[in-house]
Amino acid sequence: MLESAEIRMLLSAASVPLKAMILLAANGGLGNTDVSSLPKSAIVGDWLQYPRVKTGVDRRIPLWKETQQAITAAIEMRPRPKDKADAGLCFISTCGSRWVRLGPNGSSVSDLVSSSFSRLLTKLDMKRPGLGFYALRHGFETIAGGCGDQVAVSAIMGHVDNSMAANYREKIDDARLVAATDYVHKWLFPAVPAE
Repeated sequence: MLESAEIRMLLSAASVPLKAMILLAANGGLGNTDVSSLPKSAIVGDWLQYPRVKTGVDRRIPLWKETQQAITAAIEMRPRPKDKADAGLCFISTCGSRWVRLGPNGSSVSDLVSSSFSRLLTKLDMKRPGLGFYALRHGFETIAGGCGDQVAVSAIMGHVDNSMAANYREKIDDARLVAATDYVHKWLFPAVPAE
């Protein structure tokens, strides 16, 4: 996984759209297809309300101010999409298409998120085997687990929960979701001690 200082280095060197995608992955464990398919309508105030593309599990993710600002900046500079069906997406590549394009069987045929992230890792001399954009999702799960509320972390991640408890659980309080993302935020952006 990437350490907090490494993620901050990536954020400082990333393009505007890639910075927003990195923050979405760090803030809520979104993966490549999640960020590529993200509709603008999923951003509701300070929250992301968006089912995980892979599982269809509904998610409510409190967005950090940094994430909100980065998404707004990416949308403002977004190119015109070639396909009208992509008009409502947050991110469009410079060639006018989705960042991740899927084939008929659901697997990616083109993943500009992965390739752009890989180039950034190489540029910053951070490239190592097995490290890609999805490492940010792994990092969210790993660090957020320290908040002590795995149910909230799993809800943010969009994990399928087939447990008996999940059958009875009607909702997860927003305060629990905020506590999980705040825990990761403090890890990623530690407060500088006053002198």
